[in-house]
Amino acid sequence: MSAPDPGIYISPTQMYTEVRGLAEVVGRIEGKLDQALRENVDLRGDIQDHEKRLRELEAQPKVASVNTQVTALSTRMEKVEHQTWRSAGASAVIAGACVVLGQVFLPMVFR
Repeated sequence: MSAPDPGIYISPTQMYTEVRGLAEVVGRIEGKLDQALRENVDLRGDIQDHEKRLRELEAQPKVASVNTQVTALSTRMEKVEHQTWRSAGASAVIAGACVVLGQVFLPMVFR
């Protein structure tokens, strides 16, 4: 049989040193937690502000749907196209008339 373990003896000085070291670690952790809590309060305020603004935007009356807007733009584009082709046609007719009139009247002017 072996002799029983006499145990470990920790002197009061060693215990005091260890407790002081733990107190310092706890103090540092406490400071970091306080800083994290302060930042968390700021984040909570930002989130609440963001939520409030989102609710206000959602409460505003809805704008016409995208399909309605596309249809309106398509109709306007068709009108612009129609006017463009009419203007081009009118320009061609006027240019043709000017050529004919030039051929008729210019020889009379320069005789």
